[in-house]
Amino acid sequence: MAYLWRRVSVWTNNHPVLTDVIITALLLFLVIMTLLFPTTDDQARSLGGLAWTLAFASTLPVVARRRYPGPALLVATVSTAIYWILDYVDTAVGVPLLVLAYSAAAYVRSSQDARRVGFAFAAIVFGVISAGVVYAGEEITALEALGNFVIYGTAWIIGDNVRTHRNHVNEMKERALAAEAQRETEAARAIEQERTAIARELHDVVAHGLSVMVVQASAARRVLQTGSGTAEELATAEKALGAVEDTGRSSLDEMRRLLGVLRPDDHNESALAPLPGLVDLDQLVDQVKSAGLPVKLKIEGTSRSLPAGIELSAYRIVQESLTNAIKHAGPAEAQVTLEYQHDSLAVEIADDGRGNAARSFKHPNGQGLRGMRERVESIGGTFSAGPKVGGGYRVTAKLPVQST
Repeated sequence: MAYLWRRVSVWTNNHPVLTDVIITALLLFLVIMTLLFPTTDDQARSLGGLAWTLAFASTLPVVARRRYPGPALLVATVSTAIYWILDYVDTAVGVPLLVLAYSAAAYVRSSQDARRVGFAFAAIVFGVISAGVVYAGEEITALEALGNFVIYGTAWIIGDNVRTHRNHVNEMKERALAAEAQRETEAARAIEQERTAIARELHDVVAHGLSVMVVQASAARRVLQTGSGTAEELATAEKALGAVEDTGRSSLDEMRRLLGVLRPDDHNESALAPLPGLVDLDQLVDQVKSAGLPVKLKIEGTSRSLPAGIELSAYRIVQESLTNAIKHAGPAEAQVTLEYQHDSLAVEIADDGRGNAARSFKHPNGQGLRGMRERVESIGGTFSAGPKVGGGYRVTAKLPVQST
């Protein structure tokens, strides 16, 4: 039975107009039958054209009960009131009024409209009709008047509850849709941020690796161009080419790992490898040294484990700064200083080169410098970069660390 009721409910919701036509036809059939075969009432007036007109006028508005609930109820109420005031025989003309009382409460647009229509309906039904019946000479007791109030009032209350429940359900659906849309927006934003971060990581990897490889390849080319290099020079060229090979492999491995983030189905070790951190600075320094730039690493303060995002940012800043020093500083030495402070990590990379570093960074339009600044500012830190007094270049960053 419950299954059948659900099927009927779904059908009526999907075909509201046809449903109202069927309901109107059934009510009209009921009213016509009671008009054709009325109950015996000696005091009632005989049925005529006006009675049939009023009976139809009280029933046909049911077909518009959803689209125009207020006007439909008003037309039916006035028609029914006149029918009763004229003291026609008892028929089923009051039944459509019950349906319209329910419908007016259930399908008005707002609670304010429901109250306004409800007050008007109550005034007509319990004022005009009752007064008309009394005026027509028929005695009506307080109990009968209360009965009418309960019957029509119950229909109204049921419709009002249905409307309240429906509005609540619709509101919950709208909230669910809004929440889903917000989750999709946040997910899309997170994906975009992740792609930006991966692009930045790829830039750092490619720029550093290629810079080291270019310097090493250039050194090897100069030795091989002579064609009569000493054994020591040939060993140097071979070492440089080996460094190119190692750097290329390392850069490719790191690129595969970063791109593996975009392809989580590729279950390989390189995709699951951890991101570089401060413990990898020694390897980075050795790599830069092999490219021909002497580098010293200095640690100040008590070293400690930091959040992965802070360590990665510090590593990338050092990597990018040393890469720029290789490309722009010319013959130089560099020093990397890490200072562990109470609530931050200070990073400084300075070189004493005389190359075109100052010109390169005077107008900071390069992706590397802009990327470093954005990386630092994204975690609430401070960043500065510029020429040193007396020559060379300095990059400094202060990365906030939540104290523990």
